[in-house]
Amino acid sequence: MDRMTTRILTAIAAVGVACTATGCHQSGPAADFEAAHQEATSVEVVDPGDFQNELDAAAAACPHLLTPQRISTSIETFSGWRLDQVTSAGIRGLAQLPDDQFATHAPPGSDPDDPRAAITAIAGRMCEIGTELTAPFDRGQLQLQDWASTGKDLDRTAEFVALVVAGVMAGPQYVIDHGGASVRDPDSSDAMIRVMYA
Repeated sequence: MDRMTTRILTAIAAVGVACTATGCHQSGPAADFEAAHQEATSVEVVDPGDFQNELDAAAAACPHLLTPQRISTSIETFSGWRLDQVTSAGIRGLAQLPDDQFATHAPPGSDPDDPRAAITAIAGRMCEIGTELTAPFDRGQLQLQDWASTGKDLDRTAEFVALVVAGVMAGPQYVIDHGGASVRDPDSSDAMIRVMYA
């Protein structure tokens, strides 16, 4: 084997390409990355525009708190509208609600990956938490910490929406016990900010 052939074979081995009588295929980290990328891009993503009527109806059931955009943005933030989402804690579905909460707010027997059920469930849960937080918020006992209103939120709606989102993620009692929630909380800040300004 000459020196040039040796260099070519060494280079092929370095990038993880194996050739046999049936052809060449890639292996190693690059192949693993490609396989993961193909798997990720094969996940079905729901188009929320296909469910505008459901979003409108869910928002109309809790108009003091919800808008279609807030509901849609909540689901986008929690699951990216991707089907078959499962957290490390085993929570699955578009709304990313624990089974008991999903069952409470979704139509009986619903699948967590059903977009209509997810819209109903997340809207119901947000409205429920909003009801729990209204009195302490109105009394000034809850606030969105580490945040300054831009002046556009004169009725404090955006601030309240952010606290409701924190309640969805950590539980309403957590929000009450801590006098609100912080926009710097690494676990919930992104969701709070995205939904409150939706």
